[in-house]
Amino acid sequence: MRQFILLGLLTAMAFPTWAAKRVTVAQLEQALATNSAAHKPNAELARQIASMKLSERLTEATLGRLNAHLDAGSPAALALQLLADQSAFLDPPPSELPATSVPDDATQQRMLEATRNYVARTLPRLPNFLAARSIQRYDDSPQELKKGAWPVRLGLHLVDTSSREISIRDERGSLPSAVWQEQSGLISQGEFGSTLGMILADTGKGKVTWGHWEQIAGDAAAVFHYSVPNRPRATRLSAISSRPPRNTQTSKAAMESRGLEPS
Repeated sequence: MRQFILLGLLTAMAFPTWAAKRVTVAQLEQALATNSAAHKPNAELARQIASMKLSERLTEATLGRLNAHLDAGSPAALALQLLADQSAFLDPPPSELPATSVPDDATQQRMLEATRNYVARTLPRLPNFLAARSIQRYDDSPQELKKGAWPVRLGLHLVDTSSREISIRDERGSLPSAVWQEQSGLISQGEFGSTLGMILADTGKGKVTWGHWEQIAGDAAAVFHYSVPNRPRATRLSAISSRPPRNTQTSKAAMESRGLEPS
């Protein structure tokens, strides 16, 4: 299972993107193939990947295919994983979308209503599921490519990985411990469905438009785009610093896309 990396909004706020070269997934694949044929060093390949910004989503299938040509855990593989996560909210390349006709308005409304009803019935009845939450932290500080070498700035790179068991009871009840907050730097909640419930409730008060069909884990999924008015609870991100204690919270109107699997 692919690990969820909590970068999204922090990356957009903290790091400038004006210098990045905007490319499609096909252009990324071509560049990696060219460098692989030329036997470029892994560090040079990592720098090239870090200089790119995708205009399309790097899907799991394509990521897996590209990773097959890279050493696991290498700088280039980590840079590629980061690039994929930064593209998570973009649409996949048109060539990866199924040629399925767009449902009419009445069918779209039935799909949305069926999803809202299912979530409303199911969330309160969920047992106390357990899962392992893994968080990868990235930094853009200078790093030594070789021991004793002069540190150079190569963009975001992996700092550490932490893992903790979470459960539905934890999500509904107590907040994460102070030790976990200090280790992870971020607080993430809603993975067991409460975020989905909030989103579906908000879509009833906002604007929902058709997006496209996708293939998710081999099944057809209908993707909708939505926006809701600015409200304090729409979106909130809390960052915990190891320096003098301070919470930073950002609220903004939610502008998102959501995929639904039709029954």
